[in-house]
Amino acid sequence: MVTSSFDGNFFSLAVALPNAVLNFLSKDSILTVTMPHKIDGMAKIKLRIVVRRGANTFAVWQANKHAPSNGIFGFEMARCEIDPSTGEAIWLDIILSNPKDSRIDIHDVLVTHRLRAEY
Repeated sequence: MVTSSFDGNFFSLAVALPNAVLNFLSKDSILTVTMPHKIDGMAKIKLRIVVRRGANTFAVWQANKHAPSNGIFGFEMARCEIDPSTGEAIWLDIILSNPKDSRIDIHDVLVTHRLRAEY
């Protein structure tokens, strides 16, 4: 458990994902992040997946940009400006806005992958 005092407007935690993940991703991919959490206070959680290629980064925000009550976040890689398989690195940003005077417990982070259904 990490306990600290913080006076900023937001706090960001970057979680590196294995680069091998990029070998399985395409524009048809959907990444799901399951992150059970509890917030006591006014803090809000936003998540984004970031893909780096060269000096450029491309972000895919979670659809509603705020934590759903069940802690399950979906990311459609079709929203990425590039084909994610051409990236060199990938990570998950967990962004806490208005964290002052809040207690945030993140119990686990699970990232899964599936392909979009074809119609």
